[in-house]
Amino acid sequence: MSVVAGCITLESVIIGADCRVTEKIDGNSSYSDYMQKVFALSENAAVGFVGDNFVAGSILLSLFKKWPQLEPLPDFELKKNLRACLQSKFQDLPNEKKQEAQFMIVGALPSGSTIVSRKVLNDLLYLQSSRGDGFNANGLSSRLVDLTMSTDENVEISDSRFILFVARSPEFNIEAAQPLTEIVAIGSGKEVQVELQKSRSRIVAQVPPFADTMLFRDPMTKYMVSSGEMTLGGLLTVFRVTSSTVSSP
Repeated sequence: MSVVAGCITLESVIIGADCRVTEKIDGNSSYSDYMQKVFALSENAAVGFVGDNFVAGSILLSLFKKWPQLEPLPDFELKKNLRACLQSKFQDLPNEKKQEAQFMIVGALPSGSTIVSRKVLNDLLYLQSSRGDGFNANGLSSRLVDLTMSTDENVEISDSRFILFVARSPEFNIEAAQPLTEIVAIGSGKEVQVELQKSRSRIVAQVPPFADTMLFRDPMTKYMVSSGEMTLGGLLTVFRVTSSTVSSP
């Protein structure tokens, strides 16, 4: 089933996935490491999947076509129409093909902004300053320090609307992750979020600068090696999604 994980940071949204495929041959499981599981939806959005490859592939083709109409919608409408898109394609599949699939959709959308409470920012700064994330931090995020100086209870961290949605067949209820506070994972390797959470304050505040994808990649790699879970493996693909680009640093 594999793993896809993601989180919203101060500057971007991070999403990563392994590339292992599990196939049944004469009743036995066979594992291959060749499947890309995260894709750009646009210049500022991406999607990852776990589960049945046929189901995921069919739904992704539909989502790629629909995304230009979905992306500009406000959150409520986006969630409603995204769910309808996923459900509709799933229902069109033959009954014998309706296997489980899960999706993670992330974006830094130009319509709207991302706002978090000052308490969230203060808690994040405390984790860094006290090294409460389990790492010897190389200093503090200067941008995070600046944001905590705001006198407002709610602080705009970006003029882009950061999203991280998770949806699972057959209902495809849309679950949204909270900025800076949550690291989300789906699939057989979803427990990797426990390891990622240990370095959350450095990932989401980018300490040291531009190290977010490295800090995200390392715990995922170590977990895949140590977990003994045969459905996880291969190279990791990690995307950083901003308002202008989807990149794989």
